[in-house]
Amino acid sequence: MTTKQDTLLAVLDVEIGPISETDGPGTHQIIAARPANRPLRNDGVWRHWMAQGYVYDLRHDGTGWHVTSEQWTEREAAHLYRLAEPKDGALRGDLPDQDGNTIPLDTARTYQIRQEIPGGAWKLFTA
Repeated sequence: MTTKQDTLLAVLDVEIGPISETDGPGTHQIIAARPANRPLRNDGVWRHWMAQGYVYDLRHDGTGWHVTSEQWTEREAAHLYRLAEPKDGALRGDLPDQDGNTIPLDTARTYQIRQEIPGGAWKLFTA
């Protein structure tokens, strides 16, 4: 079970875009976000991956920053998603904040990305 981590590190700079979701009989588009220029990589690229109401856990797995969410479907959870560079898919170890700074992620720590209120700013937390 995801536990909320308490220390606020940054308000993230995010980009908004559409993603497709499969729900029962069909597929529909929802608006999602991502930290600016930080899609997720697995066997492809998931460009906008942060959906309202979800909590995202980030842990370094020895290769890169593995992102998970307890709210993901079984299909989404079956993939290994890592923070990446949008142009070439290179793995990234940092996140952009709303002030134009780059926040380096410490491999010895775990992080969460979440909104404290629905529709609010996306924030980076750690324990």
